Amino acid sequence: MVPLKTEKACLKCHEKQGYKEGEIRGGISSSMPLTPFLTAFRSSLLDEMIVYGRDITDRVRDEEALKQSEEKLRAFYERSQQYFNVAAVMLLVIDRDQTVSLINRRRHGR
Repeated sequence: MVPLKTEKACLKCHEKQGYKEGEIRGGISSSMPLTPFLTAFRSSLLDEMIVYGRDITDRVRDEEALKQSEEKLRAFYERSQQYFNVAAVMLLVIDRDQTVSLINRRRHGR
């Protein structure tokens, strides 16, 4: 990550926000596959290489688990809607804050 420092030109717009020249106000980084660099290194196209890496295996696994969970919940909701809307009685789902979050299509007296 490279720090983004406030430069004199930045103060034209940001001085009112309390920015001062030389302050670090953020950072910038990029991600890229390591394979092309390792290939170049192994084939002696590069003499030296500096690598910074971070293991994101857990994050990727957690994101995939969340995605699968959301898909299951969406499928369950869609299946349950079929039964919810054809029920012979009026059904309501009321949240903890006493807001009606779901009501079936069955109307009173029909």
